[in-house]
Amino acid sequence: MAFPITNYHTHTARCKHARGTDRDYVQQAVDSGYQVLGFTDHVAWPFSDGFVSPVRMDASQMPEYAASILKRKEEYAGRLSIHLGAECEYFPDYLPWLKEQQEALGLEYQTVSTVADPLKTPREILSHLLDHQQSHRQAELDSRQCLSGPHKDDLLVDINGLSAKTYGSQGQTRTAALSLKLAQREIFQAETEEWPVLLLDDVLSELDSRRQAFILNRIRGGQVFITCCEEEKLEGLEGGKAFHVQGGSLI
Repeated sequence: MAFPITNYHTHTARCKHARGTDRDYVQQAVDSGYQVLGFTDHVAWPFSDGFVSPVRMDASQMPEYAASILKRKEEYAGRLSIHLGAECEYFPDYLPWLKEQQEALGLEYQTVSTVADPLKTPREILSHLLDHQQSHRQAELDSRQCLSGPHKDDLLVDINGLSAKTYGSQGQTRTAALSLKLAQREIFQAETEEWPVLLLDDVLSELDSRRQAFILNRIRGGQVFITCCEEEKLEGLEGGKAFHVQGGSLI
């Protein structure tokens, strides 16, 4: 009986003691005949004293870490079973924070009703799109609108399996939107080796103090501009500069 070749303990360069890209590890596993590869980078503990660990990723990298591994999982589907996880030490003081991280953010790409799987190839979904166009032809003429096409597509966001739009709090909804933006930024940097300028307008309102502290102090790399209307929001700012604008002028 042949047993599968597996590895459930793989770190990435984010932990500062590994080298290479995520794809490098995945491709090496495929070339070496592995059937299963698990990524378990160190958890990015939010140390209360501001300590920056030399052996783990920063908290701001966690969304990109998850996004990158899930992207490789989709890319290598059928060739390698890829699992996303984390190496987590037992720190009692940080257990409440860790439990909060169990809020799982889910994404689903949704298109017109005749397409059951929008991630299939264009050739596979062409007939379904044509069916939708045909069945909605009269409705399009009556409404003078195009009811088939990419403008009808959307991303459905859920938190622990429940619709963020319907059931999420304002803070959760804002956090979900920010997580997607940060993941997009990290992927851009990984592919171009350049950080885009990040502009965040009035993102601190309706967030609790922990989430505010994360935004103010844990987003790393490149230029980050954050606007807010409440002076007291800046009390937790540990670095960077604060500028005040009044009447359209910098004061």
